[in-house]
Order: sequence, then structure tokens, then C-alpha cells
Amino acid sequence: MRNGFSFIEVLVSIVILATLGSALLKFNSFNKRAMEKNILSQENIFLSSSVLYIKDIDKKITTDKEEELYDLISFEKLSDKDRKFLKSITVSISVDTEDKVFLLNDGKENKYIEYGNIRIKQNENKLSYLWLKDSK
Repeated sequence: MRNGFSFIEVLVSIVILATLGSALLKFNSFNKRAMEKNILSQENIFLSSSVLYIKDIDKKITTDKEEELYDLISFEKLSDKDRKFLKSITVSISVDTEDKVFLLNDGKENKYIEYGNIRIKQNENKLSYLWLKDSK
């Protein structure tokens, strides 16, 4: 009768455990990167959604000086907690008008579309968007 495991059996079990351990480490690393990417994406959506609803953004914002997010947006009903949170976030926004595309010129009125770039910077986050505006 045998009382224990042979040397080969112990080596095979160590190899199997090492393979499973490395697979778990790789999986954990993948999850961490995916979570960081998700958090960054949520921050970008938060910043851009509050800025992109500013009416006539090309007239209101022309320089890229740092401003509080609260000063840029106009919500009618905000709690004190939300107001304090928005005042704690500073962003730097620059808006550039690139060009006009003329659609119609019949002598009476010009129909065109203006477009340009919006760049939003907050800490490490840098976002860039294209904005469009039609003639009034």
C-alpha cells in the first residue's frame, strides 16, 4: 500500500494550480481596466451633457479660462447639495467656429449651417466635440 503522493503527482498538481492562479490574475487585471474605462466614460458623459445644453455656446464661451460648472449651466430647480457639488467642479472650455456651409441664397435670405469645435478640459479629462448651428 501507498501512504502518499508521488513526486510526479505533486508536480502535476502544482502546475495545474499555477495555471489557474495566473488565469485568475489576468482576469482580475482585465476587470480593473474595464472598470477604470467605465468610470472615465461616466465622468465624460457627466461633463459633456451639462455643457452641451448651453444655448448659443459659441457666443457665451470664447476663451478657455477655468470656470465653475455651476456658472455655465442654467437649471431652474436645484437642491443646495447639487448646487454645492456643481460649484466644486471647475472646467476649462474653448469654442472655435470653423466655417459656414451655405445651403441657400435666394437674394432675400441666406440659409447656412455653422460648425466648430468644443473642447472641454477638467483635471485629466479632455473631450472634443463638433457643434452645429443653423441660421436664424
